[in-house]
Amino acid sequence: MASILGMTHACSSAEPGVEIDGLSFSEQFLVWSIRAWVDGYKAGTGRAGLLREGFALAGAADGWLLVEELMTIVATSAKRPLDVRCLACKTLGVDEAPLLSAIAGLQREVDAPAIAACEDWLPPSAARVALKLLGRLARELGRAGMRLPASAQARIPDRGLALVH
Repeated sequence: MASILGMTHACSSAEPGVEIDGLSFSEQFLVWSIRAWVDGYKAGTGRAGLLREGFALAGAADGWLLVEELMTIVATSAKRPLDVRCLACKTLGVDEAPLLSAIAGLQREVDAPAIAACEDWLPPSAARVALKLLGRLARELGRAGMRLPASAQARIPDRGLALVH
């Protein structure tokens, strides 16, 4: 299902959006890990070794496996193609921003951004599993001192007001 996770942009163009260079190290690391996983998935080679090494160096040794499990669920269950950009892209993808917001929120015991992201991307049963994995990833990154800034929650694109009764 490589079409579920694909670039929906042209990397060579100067796209408007949040510049990766303006993100905190923790945010850049998380975006890198997701993009590296997708790159390996699309190439059919995987990136487990690279992710394992990166997370070990960051002090979050179990994080790579959480990314592996989370992204496998997303790749096999996503309701629509997600905007996960390539490793070289300088701007944040539309679906990468909610991931940062989800982790930032969960690190502050605010689960609404994570629930919204999971429900947007996945059917209900997969969303429940993904939410648990996001929570574990948020804690693992936090234990390693990689807390995402609260400002990550402001980067979610406005998709309109939704009311829940």
